[in-house]
Amino acid sequence: MSDTLTASPERQIGEPPRSSNDNDPARLGGGVRARINYLDPSSERPRAYQYDPPPGVPLRTGTYAEYPVLVRNGRAVADDLSLDREGFLFARQPTAFERFNDSDAVKAGYYPEVERLVKQLTGARRVWSSITMCATRRAPRRKRTAPRSR
Repeated sequence: MSDTLTASPERQIGEPPRSSNDNDPARLGGGVRARINYLDPSSERPRAYQYDPPPGVPLRTGTYAEYPVLVRNGRAVADDLSLDREGFLFARQPTAFERFNDSDAVKAGYYPEVERLVKQLTGARRVWSSITMCATRRAPRRKRTAPRSR
């Protein structure tokens, strides 16, 4: 039995992935082995507050365990991926949006576009975008005048 793990439609919420031939590196284009934390099964619904929780309530509940997985570039099999089976998919969608270096413009213009696409692909009634990372150019490297100490 391989230590390669994958999610499957039969998996219960919070249950770590099981071994599967669907995780065959030959089918999915190679990859790297990594250890990823998964939420351990529990009868309690896990919670993660994004703000200060009420007094006496932990910021996060649930326990996590590391599992070995094979992480691959999914672009090689993008057309074969399923949100229900793999838990993600790639979607190509042309955009006229260009101002990725302006977080306010991203929130006002690009978020609604992405939210519409996610609704279309998933059938969700509500979609909420919450993280903005803006593309910026790196500052030019400065010449070092003295060797770094170790």
